[in-house]
Amino acid sequence: MKGHKLSAELTWFHVFKAMIDDGEVAKIGASAFTTYCVIKSHTNFSTGVAFPSIETISEKSCIGHVVG
Repeated sequence: MKGHKLSAELTWFHVFKAMIDDGEVAKIGASAFTTYCVIKSHTNFSTGVAFPSIETISEKSCIGHVVG
């Protein structure tokens, strides 16, 4: 994409590095980590609160959910 700049929020990257270095990512698995990333990306950094819907988490993570 010409003219498109990438940006990153680096204030929470250290959490991911610690999770990887400590082996936590391997313990929780790829789907749970992906879900965590989606929720974390919706966090309000002023309040520390995140409320993405199940539909948003499913759509953004490409992990489906079953409605029963």
